[in-house]
Amino acid sequence: MVPAIAVDHSAGDFRESSNLDALRSLAVGLVLGVHSILTVLPVDAQWRGAVTRLGTLGVEMFFIHTSLVLMASLSRLRHEAFGNVIQRFYLRRAFRIYPLSVVVVLLISVLKIPMFPGLAYVPLDPRALISNLLLITNVIHAPLATGQLWSLPYEVQMYLLLPFLFCFGRRFRNPALIIAAGFAVKFGEILIFRHFDYERLLSYSPWFFMGVATYFAIWSRRLSPRLYGLALAGLVLSCFLATRFLRPVLSVGIEYIVGILLCLMIPLSAEIRSAALKKITHVVAKYSYGIYLSHMSILWFAFVVNHHQPMLLQLILFCFLMAAVPFVLYHAVEDPGIRVGRWLTQPRMVPARAATA
Repeated sequence: MVPAIAVDHSAGDFRESSNLDALRSLAVGLVLGVHSILTVLPVDAQWRGAVTRLGTLGVEMFFIHTSLVLMASLSRLRHEAFGNVIQRFYLRRAFRIYPLSVVVVLLISVLKIPMFPGLAYVPLDPRALISNLLLITNVIHAPLATGQLWSLPYEVQMYLLLPFLFCFGRRFRNPALIIAAGFAVKFGEILIFRHFDYERLLSYSPWFFMGVATYFAIWSRRLSPRLYGLALAGLVLSCFLATRFLRPVLSVGIEYIVGILLCLMIPLSAEIRSAALKKITHVVAKYSYGIYLSHMSILWFAFVVNHHQPMLLQLILFCFLMAAVPFVLYHAVEDPGIRVGRWLTQPRMVPARAATA
């Protein structure tokens, strides 16, 4: 008898959550802000590591957000056979992620955009280009088409586990156990493969497991949304200061504590009430994937290609492109891909005559 995934309404529907829009906006804002600072400003070497680490924290927040939202997506597949759930889930994620990433990688190759602003363009050989298109660069140690693309292979590879993590979470419903399992997976991989020349594919598993744990936590919504905003700012600041002033081992530990505290704050916080803030974060979250994939190329064009222009003109050009390019990418590539994925996985109506027969 095939297993089924039942609906879980413990955390509600996250598609219209202003708090999660704020989290996703903060994540992409950290990545964009860090890369902008490193491109435009001369950052002292003592502070550069701490600034760079904030970009990594933004990516890790993406991981928490992604796994949390996808747990809700899996819960909406009502009592379907597990094989059908797997098929629908993987197809939808493929059409959500790959169309835009493929277009961006091809545009970067055609336009000869360097991996980071300030670096020279290095063409990708066929093997590297294919690995970037398939998002498997971490598996075969291939160079990246653009610097921020490093995180997508880890995300895509964790997609393979998320339906099984959903079943695991429904079985135990213990957030502490789920988070502990994430760390066990990470360090288990290190112990098993420590003597092999092997790229760690599960290095970020604790962050994905944190998102799963957040979904299966008890959602009370008691705390003020203002406290949620202050908590997000405080967690980011704590991670920044820890990276700057503590030893690397301690700062990594603080970063994990920040992630766990974030997972505690999300279920406890009431939804943001400010209509203006909700609108802003919703728009940023909607176009965040395009922002994430395109911002490095925009920084290169605005501040490197046009370095001879006045700084004010460079800033205006940067702001205009950061608004226009993700908008075009979303409506021309990303949204059509999402619609195709939904169409391919929607239940097909059985003709009445065939049903009667």
